[in-house]
Amino acid sequence: MKDKKTKNIRPSFNFMDLALVLLCAVLVMGRLMGGLYAAYTTKNDSGDSARVIKFGDITLTESPTSQLVVIPGVDIKKSAKITFDGSESATYVFVEIALVGAWTFDSTNKIFSIERADSTALMSWTVSGDWDYVTGTGSDKKYAFYKHLTPNTSLIDVEIIDGCKVQISEEVTKTELDTLCSASISITATVVQSIGFESVGQAWSSVSGS
Repeated sequence: MKDKKTKNIRPSFNFMDLALVLLCAVLVMGRLMGGLYAAYTTKNDSGDSARVIKFGDITLTESPTSQLVVIPGVDIKKSAKITFDGSESATYVFVEIALVGAWTFDSTNKIFSIERADSTALMSWTVSGDWDYVTGTGSDKKYAFYKHLTPNTSLIDVEIIDGCKVQISEEVTKTELDTLCSASISITATVVQSIGFESVGQAWSSVSGS
């Protein structure tokens, strides 16, 4: 019979080491969801160039905005929400997630994570199920997600981060914090008229320049 205690061994820190670990982690999380901003782009159908489509405002907000402390095994509460006033035209609302560091992406489950070589996730979060992945994005670690809205449809505080949390493994060691310290995420939001595009990928290329 296996000794169950061997499955739950956690790294030991003295008080000074732990203080340094948490300070480093605070800086990580301050960057992790920082730098949010919003923009929007209008695109008129070439056959109706005299008509100006009215677009409402789009905003992207985050909370909390203060720096966060990382504790092994404790989820971090983090929210990033989209509000869009709607448009007279059908639209695509895009969010782009740009990554720096050792992040990996599971497109099937829409999970971003930093992992060990044995695939143990040290830090991870999931894109809300309300957002669909734009297949084929991910070059330069920039991933796009979207919603297709009918005319005069608005969004109010629609969450991007599933469960409003970033999960931290209880197995994170002091050495592994170097990897977490080099990681960051930024999120941008864009809306574009969907008429005139053959696919969501084509619409995304028109606003992303890819």
